[in-house]
Amino acid sequence: MTRSGVRRRHVFFITGFDPKPAAHYHALYTREARRQSKINGMDISVGPRLRNVDGNSLWSVHAQDALGNCETVYEYVRWDDIVRACWPRGGFAVSADALRGAWAVLGSGELGRVWRLAPRTLAALMYAFGFLLGGLALAAALGLIAFFWGASFAGLGYGPAAFLGLAVLGIGVWGFVRLEARLHSTWMARILAFSDRWAHDRVQGLQPRLDQAAAAVARALKNDDNDEVLLVGISVGSMLAVSVAARALHLADDVHRAQGGKAGRVLSLLTLGHCIPLLGLMRRASGFRADLAAMAVHARLRWRDFSSPTDWVSFGLADPVAACGLDVGQRPPGQPQQASPRFHTLFEPDNYRALVKDKIRLHRQYIMSSDRPGPYDYFAITAGSMSLVQRFPLRDSVT
Repeated sequence: MTRSGVRRRHVFFITGFDPKPAAHYHALYTREARRQSKINGMDISVGPRLRNVDGNSLWSVHAQDALGNCETVYEYVRWDDIVRACWPRGGFAVSADALRGAWAVLGSGELGRVWRLAPRTLAALMYAFGFLLGGLALAAALGLIAFFWGASFAGLGYGPAAFLGLAVLGIGVWGFVRLEARLHSTWMARILAFSDRWAHDRVQGLQPRLDQAAAAVARALKNDDNDEVLLVGISVGSMLAVSVAARALHLADDVHRAQGGKAGRVLSLLTLGHCIPLLGLMRRASGFRADLAAMAVHARLRWRDFSSPTDWVSFGLADPVAACGLDVGQRPPGQPQQASPRFHTLFEPDNYRALVKDKIRLHRQYIMSSDRPGPYDYFAITAGSMSLVQRFPLRDSVT
């Protein structure tokens, strides 16, 4: 890295449990970077979306700020196809997936730890199950009421009354499914069910995709043209980023040993709205915890986490290593360094009040533009002329 800052950067971006493809995130980055440039004064231009041999999409980002010019390759690590394969369709499939996730949480025996670390996150989890079970119970109750009304008061006979009850039950379930589609209330339940599958190594294609991404990150670390290699994981993507970082650093270590112990480049890791304990606390997730433990003590990793306490889907300001019950001994200072993005300082009061009411929108705010400038600026981090370590030095306190 030059004295004036970062001239070339390679970003690897891993989205959350979202079936939207790369085209959506390219359009989002382009639009939000344009908006944020009016706030932070940077000149940012985003190139067209291309696809590489790994199947990932990438685009170039040219930025100019007070320190000069910076060229960034922004690579979207594809796994939306895996998400779609794990995304149940239909009310009954969603219900079965949610119950599977609930059983996984209860079976972990760690509800007390989750409550102590992130009570709002536990409330969001319970809301998802409560909404699901309550909706199905209400539909069943309406069906029973219709049956007894038809049989006892309308004189329909048991056969027609049963048909009426089933019809009302079907309409109730249909209405509940339509309401869930609008509210996305079982989103957290879907995530839990996915985490349970991951813990049991039942997500087809996930491990090879993590290895592929790790190999790409290791190649970028080896490329002397890069002043910074930045791995970004948001939401469930923070879990994937942990495994990718651990494996990439392991691959890089092998290369360095083969070259006679020559020191390698530092990997910058940025996790946003992390929910790492959702997987790390599951009993069968020993492989993931091994990745987390190896990554947490690596000397060539610089890990910064931004997770807001107002974001109920994340474990805001909860140390992901300690939260997963890991005692890894002496960690490098600030591994990770945690802070809140302080969303309330980045928006006008009316806009902030609207933001906190929309929990899903709030959870996505980490990669979107704001009303006001502030220390947390996703586009300055991923496209500007300062590295992650320069922008957030270790002496900065967690806020």
